[in-house]
Amino acid sequence: MVPTGATWYNQGSGTGIIGRGSYAGSLGIFRGSTEGDVSFWVRLNGGNIYDPVVTGIARDKWHRIVGTFDGSDTAKIYHNGEYIAQEVDANNAGTFDAGAYLIGGGTSFGGNQGGYGGVHIAEAKIYNKALSADEVSRNFYKGNTVTNNLKLHLDAGNLLSTQDESAWFDLSGNGYTATKYGSPVLTTLGGAKCWNFDSIGDYFDINNTFGGLSACTLEAWIYPAASELSSGDRGT
Repeated sequence: MVPTGATWYNQGSGTGIIGRGSYAGSLGIFRGSTEGDVSFWVRLNGGNIYDPVVTGIARDKWHRIVGTFDGSDTAKIYHNGEYIAQEVDANNAGTFDAGAYLIGGGTSFGGNQGGYGGVHIAEAKIYNKALSADEVSRNFYKGNTVTNNLKLHLDAGNLLSTQDESAWFDLSGNGYTATKYGSPVLTTLGGAKCWNFDSIGDYFDINNTFGGLSACTLEAWIYPAASELSSGDRGT
């Protein structure tokens, strides 16, 4: 199956935003080592690595980042509904590791130790298909969320999703609950309700691999604040 994930986050220090697996076989959205870079990382344990990047993400503005992997040979990244770049490897081999999806950090995308995001995250979604370019555009320009094949929907702005703030509850109808670790704090930033994650050990564990989905689309609303650390300052 092909997964699709969506996240709103305020980019701070660290790497992990939403993803699963470990160093050998992982996928997810994370901030790059260069200021203003956001990457969609796909690493198969057979050695194949895909890493399309959006560069020049301005601070103090909301941005929507979408990364798609078709489960075959192509990873793409979009910014605010527009296609930016792709990476293709016709010699695709390998699979992802079996780790559950985490939000806020703890996933080892490209190093031996998983970083923690130091971010604000307002919304997260995972689909069991790759969104098409038209669906990516529709989500951004029309604002009506694609619900076909939606596996998980977490929304910090919806009281049904945050409830008593003890966990993060799924709105997709599938009944998943993201378990809270560390001390993420529910707050408001740039007009949106969001969880504030430190870069030390805050994250949510979705406790599920969604059947070992083999490909990926990640969609993220991000707001990099000028007051936060540069992308080179990372928590581990």
